[in-house]
Amino acid sequence: MVGPKPKRSNGLNNYLWRDEEIRRLADQLWGACDGVQVKENEYGKGKIVWGRPLCELMMERGIGPDFTFTSDTKNCDLDFIHRKTKNEDIYFIYNKTAEWIEADCAFRVSNKMPELWDPDTGSIRKMAVFENEKAITKLTLQLPPSGSIFVVFREETYRDHFTAFESGPKTYQAQLEENKQIELRVCEGGEYIFADSKGNGQGCTFTALPDPIELDGPWTVTFPTGWGAPPEAVFPELVSWTDREEEGIKYFSGIAAYHKEFYIPEQWIAPDRQLELDLGAVKDIADINVNGQPLGILWKPPFRVDITSAVKAGKNELLIEIANQWSNRLVGDSQLPEEKRYTHTNITYSIMYKRTWEKTPLQESGLLGPVRIHPARTILLNISE
Repeated sequence: MVGPKPKRSNGLNNYLWRDEEIRRLADQLWGACDGVQVKENEYGKGKIVWGRPLCELMMERGIGPDFTFTSDTKNCDLDFIHRKTKNEDIYFIYNKTAEWIEADCAFRVSNKMPELWDPDTGSIRKMAVFENEKAITKLTLQLPPSGSIFVVFREETYRDHFTAFESGPKTYQAQLEENKQIELRVCEGGEYIFADSKGNGQGCTFTALPDPIELDGPWTVTFPTGWGAPPEAVFPELVSWTDREEEGIKYFSGIAAYHKEFYIPEQWIAPDRQLELDLGAVKDIADINVNGQPLGILWKPPFRVDITSAVKAGKNELLIEIANQWSNRLVGDSQLPEEKRYTHTNITYSIMYKRTWEKTPLQESGLLGPVRIHPARTILLNISE
């Protein structure tokens, strides 16, 4: 037991007798242990400790921290929750910063395969690069701003895996396949060198990948009827709705649809190629459709989605529906006669700014970009025998 000697019981029922009994028992257990001159007392088969940090005691018994991390990323800050079932260790790791981070993480789990469970997509990826060291499993995590991931340990460690990434660009993703091959996905050319669990080095070289395609130039944006905005507007470049001169767009709240054609070079379409659409900045939610195929809703940064399954060589059709908040329409309505307003509410001020609507600043809205398509490549690797 670790902690100071109790002086009274919890609760009021018969408290005088209970407090006296607590003090009597505490004197027996703690003995001369006062937390200052004497910090330990053995009693029966156990021990009382008072005045020493719990982490110090755990380390003395060979029990290290449940989770630790180090990072070269400035101000990196991670939080975690650990749940243990009969056969699994489940860690929830959360990036507390508004920046991309990379961290070398250590988990107090041994001889089990780490898996990454993505709470956004539901995907499960078996890590191909990790190291078992005594009772610790070490691996590197990359997390987006305010991003999170489940790290799940449930299967015995495969004999063959990489233990470290030794050199090369860090823009890669490696996962174990069912046949125990390793799928390596890279977004940047260069030589990637890994060390395997037998101490062997293994590398592969990718030629430089093409530069991303930027979807610049005009966008056609359509708005729903009945909310003050024109049915259609052309944006020569991506700007916030609040920067437009038309009051119906400046104060618009709701869902608007961005339409654009883009072209993919034929050499970008191949079994070992992947394409990712990066929307840049979005205010606030985006629903993406390519060539009539829905690809999901993005509601937080990074606003990125894999479009490999939907694109084709040549011309493609892109539709992005953007939804913003109601604040801007309420600000616009506050400047109109009541009979011309588009909304009706008994909320007369902004809770965020603690100001009436006519004095509340407009919130950036819409697709702000820049919008880019990034190429990537994959290769299957075999661990050397």
